Amino acid sequence: MTDLIVLREDLEEHIKQGELEDKGPTHQAQAWLRAVQEIESRAADFRVSFQQRGASSEGSSWRSSYKLGCEAAECLKEVQRLKTQKNNLLPQLIPAPPPAVVPQPISSASIVDAEKTLSEIRSLLEDNEAPVIGIYGLGGIGKTTLLKAINNEPASRFDLVIWVTVSNELDILKVQEDIAVRLGYSRPGKGQGQTLLAHPTDRVNTLLSALSRRNFLLLLDDLWEKLDLEAVGVPFSSSFRNGSKVPLLNSESSWTLFCEKIGKGEDQWNDLSIRSLAEAVCQKCGGLPITLITVGRAMADGTTHGEWKEALMALKGIPVELGDMTEVLILLEFSFDRL
Repeated sequence: MTDLIVLREDLEEHIKQGELEDKGPTHQAQAWLRAVQEIESRAADFRVSFQQRGASSEGSSWRSSYKLGCEAAECLKEVQRLKTQKNNLLPQLIPAPPPAVVPQPISSASIVDAEKTLSEIRSLLEDNEAPVIGIYGLGGIGKTTLLKAINNEPASRFDLVIWVTVSNELDILKVQEDIAVRLGYSRPGKGQGQTLLAHPTDRVNTLLSALSRRNFLLLLDDLWEKLDLEAVGVPFSSSFRNGSKVPLLNSESSWTLFCEKIGKGEDQWNDLSIRSLAEAVCQKCGGLPITLITVGRAMADGTTHGEWKEALMALKGIPVELGDMTEVLILLEFSFDRL
C-alpha cells in the first residue's frame, strides 16, 4: 500500500508542475487518482475493523476472521491492479482546456453612460434574434473599453468568450489563428500543441467543427470593414438577417462629460449666455469622448463670454457630426493651442 501512496503523490506532484505549463491531467489519470483514494479509504476501514476484532463478542470467531481475510485479499488485489495500471497512464498530462474568459486590460477612465450602454448590450446578448451586435462610432469614443468590459464579465451564458483584434488591415489568417488559440490550438512555431492546417478549406472546416460544438461569444475589436464570418470559419446562418447597433454618447451624456472636464456642475452656470456658447462648443465635439475631454479641459479656465465666443469661432468650420479624423485633429489642435 505504501508503494501505491508514493505513486499517487508522484502523480499529484507531476500534475501540479504541469499546471505551470498550462497542462492538466487526462481523464484516465483523474479516474486513477479517484480509484486510489477509494482503496486508501477501504484500507483505512479495514485497519480499524482489524484492530477492533477483539473488542466484539464475535471478534475472534472463524467467520469474522474469514470475512476480514477476504477483504484483505480484495484490497491487495486492487492495490496491485492500480500499481500496474499506473504504468499504462500515457500520457498523464494534456494541454489544459482554454479558460472561458481571458481578461483584457481595461482603462480606469470612466465612460459616461457606460452602465446604461452595457445594460443594453447585455440585453441584446440574451436575445437570440440579434446574433450580431455592432458598437459603432469614431475612434476614441470608447468602443474598445466597452467591449473589454463585456469580455471581462463572468461568462454565465457562454462557455467560451473569444477576443480578436482585427485592425484596419484585415488579415483572415490572423483572425483564424486568434480564434484557434482560444480553442486550444497553438500558433505555428509557438507551443507544442496542434496547429491549424495550412489549406484554407481545412482551416475553415476545422474552426466550423470546433465552434459548432461550443456556446461562444466572439468579440471583434477594431473592425474597419465587413468581415465574412463564414469565410473565417465562424458558424453563421444566412437566415440571421437582423442585427443591432449600439451608438455611444448622446447629447445629454456628452454635455455631462464636457461639464465634468470643465469643472462645473450642469446646474452651476450663472450666466446663461455663456452656457449657451459652451453647449455649442460641446456639440462641435461630436459626442467623441477624446474631444469632449480635451476641449473641456482646455476651456476649464474660460470664464468670460468673449473666451467662449472666441472658442466657438475657432471651431466654426467643424460640422456638428464629425465626419472623419481630420475634424477630430482640428479639435485636438485647438486644445493644444490653449495650453
